[in-house]
Amino acid sequence: MHESVGCNDMTTWHDFARATNKLGLGYLYDNEPGFNHPPLMGLLAGFCEKVSLATGARFEVLFKAPSIMADMVSATLIHQTWQLRRRAMRRWRSRSSAGARRPFS
Repeated sequence: MHESVGCNDMTTWHDFARATNKLGLGYLYDNEPGFNHPPLMGLLAGFCEKVSLATGARFEVLFKAPSIMADMVSATLIHQTWQLRRRAMRRWRSRSSAGARRPFS
């Protein structure tokens, strides 16, 4: 059975990770024109490769996990914000409709 690593970006990032761990982040900036990313991304890739080698976990999963978790947190916060807004709108509507029935109270 063949397992996909996803898009070609994962192969590139895995190469960046190996180079970061073997040669250092400065080497990438000096010698790899395709590496035009913030230093934290290079360090993250290197860290994910080290964890992958130590645990046997797939590099692709480790590298994508922080972004997936950030998306999940963002979606949860947006959902909670809209739930609060929906409740506030219901209260406002119920108050405004009650006042419309009693204009001279």
